[in-house]
Amino acid sequence: MLEKSRLLRLLAALFVLSVLAGACGDDDGSGEATVAEAVTDTDDGSESPDSEPERSGAENGEEGSGGQTDTPGEPDPDPALAEPIKFPVINMEEGLVAYPETTEALRIMADYYNESLNGIVGHPIEIDLCTAGDDPESAQACAQRFANDDSAPFVFLAGVINSAPVFEVLGPGGVDKPILGHLLWDVPDSLQPGVYSHDPGLLPMAYELIRWAVEEDGVTNLAVLVDDSDLGQATLSVVDFFLAGLGGATLTPVPISVGQADFLAPMTAAGVEKADGLALLIAESAACQTTRDALEALGQGDTPVYVGDWCLGEEFRQAGTAEGWRVVVGQNGALADDPEAEMFRQLYADAGADAPFGLAYSAAAGMDFARQVLEIAIDKATGAIPTSEQIHAAAAEWSGSFFLGPDTMSCPGPAPWVSTCNSAARIVTLEDSKWVAVSDFNKVDVSIFDPLLG
Repeated sequence: MLEKSRLLRLLAALFVLSVLAGACGDDDGSGEATVAEAVTDTDDGSESPDSEPERSGAENGEEGSGGQTDTPGEPDPDPALAEPIKFPVINMEEGLVAYPETTEALRIMADYYNESLNGIVGHPIEIDLCTAGDDPESAQACAQRFANDDSAPFVFLAGVINSAPVFEVLGPGGVDKPILGHLLWDVPDSLQPGVYSHDPGLLPMAYELIRWAVEEDGVTNLAVLVDDSDLGQATLSVVDFFLAGLGGATLTPVPISVGQADFLAPMTAAGVEKADGLALLIAESAACQTTRDALEALGQGDTPVYVGDWCLGEEFRQAGTAEGWRVVVGQNGALADDPEAEMFRQLYADAGADAPFGLAYSAAAGMDFARQVLEIAIDKATGAIPTSEQIHAAAAEWSGSFFLGPDTMSCPGPAPWVSTCNSAARIVTLEDSKWVAVSDFNKVDVSIFDPLLG
């Protein structure tokens, strides 16, 4: 069993196995329609062939989460009278680790909601961005800014690795403002009250990747290349924990330095020629092509590789870098045949933007989740801008499905994993230069992780 103190060192390390994004819950009709369902009309007024089946009660004339019987997307009778709703965002855009693509995704989604859905129940969305670096101090400064802002009843964490100081300011020990959409980078994130996340988090995603390797691909011996750091060793410890429980084992793990240009010798030392597969535990996208090059040089190009979303980049798709590899994801953004993913890419094209990449898909999924929660909260506020308490209550009663994600989510998560509203992940692979799903979303029972807490 891992010591609790050791697990808490997972901050930022295990997001090498995490992806971005995933999302949602039970088809009980309590949530509003997804983005793709709202885009059902073509320019000539006919129904789009990409429209999905009805998934919410609001679309069937029942009262939806916003208390309306109109179909989503029907304009408010007088939108000019609606007060704008501030959408406070904290995102890492400065420093060595940065996610500017999330802000772009949020702005494109906000423009779409405002133009096609009349904002959120008639309230136009206004993005209020606070940019942070990859240091705790800047994240805390952004949290303090919104803590002191009475017009910000909630906060959306887009890409924020240093979440602990944010929780100190915004959590129950601080001003107790709800946090929506956060990516669960580490174990403490999944245990934080007041965080309502669409993201499966690192443990369900890491477990699903290892489970697939052992149970579906028959891997018993796994070669490992791991980041040469304490955090990399913590990542390896969790992988070993999961493998031991599933009946597999790692061979000699070999550390890789940041920016290392040749993996041939380390891969040989890791025993890839004797292994059933290779786990790439390096939080660096540059390692993807380097791994492929070394495998080909060793004549091991067909070796199954198990990795997080770092190898989903467009350049790797075009180059065939990840062809046949197993990549764990929490949402469908990269898939070639998903109608919602195609619709999202079309939004980018319409906005004159380059194709979405990285955390953009997760940001879109998280914003759609936040939109639905806010619809319920606005209904509780009888149409006005809701309070923090009303948003807390709305998040705790919401369940449904939403943009790009699975249909198995409700908030809060089971104690003590209260932030893990969604625990479903799936495996995808690159096949003939297209990302396709290998499996359906698998909802992991997070209680299996209880022993990790000691």
